[in-house]
Amino acid sequence: MLLYCPKTGKATFLGKATEFNETINILGYEWLEDKANPETAIKVFQYGISSMPNDYDFYDSLGETYLENKDWNNSILNYAKSLTLNLENTNAIEKTLKCKENRDKSLIDNH
Repeated sequence: MLLYCPKTGKATFLGKATEFNETINILGYEWLEDKANPETAIKVFQYGISSMPNDYDFYDSLGETYLENKDWNNSILNYAKSLTLNLENTNAIEKTLKCKENRDKSLIDNH
């Protein structure tokens, strides 16, 4: 069970105290990678964003999930939001460029 205290930003997950954003990221990537269920991973990261809307890492993780799901436009949007919250997020810059390349390639391939 996940318990979150918005006042402190702390969470308890399976009886272990942890940072809320760390717990959400663990759960989201478990759904994305281990269970191969990007739709549920998207919901997990969206929950994190609804609880902590200024956490750049949630947007980065959601961008990664959309990238894995080949939803280039949503991936770009979330990486862009991550960058507005943390201008030093080089991962978001690299992945945005990758998404744009893949999006452009898929547009060319479909014509």
